[in-house]
Amino acid sequence: MPKTWREACRVDDLTEDVPHIVAFDALEIGLIKHRGTIYALRNRCTHAGAPLCKGRIVTPIVSDGPGQRPRFDHDAPPAISCPWHHWRFDLATGRSLAPVPKPTVRTYETKIDDGWVYLCL
Repeated sequence: MPKTWREACRVDDLTEDVPHIVAFDALEIGLIKHRGTIYALRNRCTHAGAPLCKGRIVTPIVSDGPGQRPRFDHDAPPAISCPWHHWRFDLATGRSLAPVPKPTVRTYETKIDDGWVYLCL
């Protein structure tokens, strides 16, 4: 199936770590610029349908095991925290960061051309 690229917004419309929501008919997608990379994911939490991209961008917290002191992993891809129940999802993969399996959030491929961000839908 061929890729369909849609113009989403100008790169200049994006502010670092502030979700920018674009709509294609009933489909809302959040674009997040973080350290030079533009991530795109569906603006709908898989838990309760919250507007996921109204949440905040967070640095993942990791631990070496039970009882070990947690720490921020600044080298890991950023995550987004759902504004309703604070579930966190990896921006690059849409994978839930909860310790139990949860459905992933749909992510989209992005590209930049002549100052515009395009999404592969």
